[in-house]
Amino acid sequence: MNEHFPDLRCPDCGASISEEDTRCPGCGIDLDAPLSESERQRNARPYLERARRACEMGRDLRGALADIDVALG
Repeated sequence: MNEHFPDLRCPDCGASISEEDTRCPGCGIDLDAPLSESERQRNARPYLERARRACEMGRDLRGALADIDVALG
């Protein structure tokens, strides 16, 4: 499992994935296939929300930056 982003999930089935996975181990979807803009926004929302909460609480700012990096990815 990915140490920096332990909760990466497949955008299709929600199975746990790592940064190195090219196919979802749960459903087999091609994780390298381009996403639509709406899919990208939907996938980014939880990471941005978690980063916002961390910043508001003044905690885990490195983790917040990592979440934003994932959201922008």
